[in-house]
Amino acid sequence: MNYTDQDIDILTRTVLGEAAGESDLGQMAVVNVVRNRLLDSRWPNSLSEVALQPKQFSAWNEGVGGNTLTDKYGPGHPVYERAKANVLSALESQDDPTGGATHYYSPAGMKAHIARGEGTVEVPGWLKPEQERRGGENLTIGGHVFTGLREGADAPPMPLQRDGVPPVEEQMTGDEEKIYALDLAAQQMGMNERAQREALQEYMANGGHN
Repeated sequence: MNYTDQDIDILTRTVLGEAAGESDLGQMAVVNVVRNRLLDSRWPNSLSEVALQPKQFSAWNEGVGGNTLTDKYGPGHPVYERAKANVLSALESQDDPTGGATHYYSPAGMKAHIARGEGTVEVPGWLKPEQERRGGENLTIGGHVFTGLREGADAPPMPLQRDGVPPVEEQMTGDEEKIYALDLAAQQMGMNERAQREALQEYMANGGHN
């Protein structure tokens, strides 16, 4: 597969916006969805175009679903470098942990939208037809449910959940990782910058304990 430095940067930022708090496997699963779309004639012809296609990967949305994690971290930051490493690992591997999935969604994210008055349904409208295309079996990795099937892929006989993959905050230790997790939670809750600073100040005032 051919890709450019720009493709890698955009895909890394997509992973940050979509799955910054997921395990390495969870992040690579998101990368595989982008790759599966690239290999499917229904989507554009480059990784960047697939990732940035309007109203597809919600982290890039303006308004509902969008967030600033796509721009918050840059090259050299450990959060960015971890995501980039997972992007490269997924693109260079022949293994696809999603079994050819072309779609995914976050059940917790859908419920959060409803709680904030931004939506009224707990599952996307495309879930049923994509699940049927896949053969009826969805796959859960971390906080995401994966479904759909790229052109030319066989329906995968796989379990409904990949167990033993804790979220990234359970893998990390140290103040920097805790602050990152707090920042991620703030972004996901839609907190403004002032509220984020106040939450971080409270965390530090408590000696780094929630």
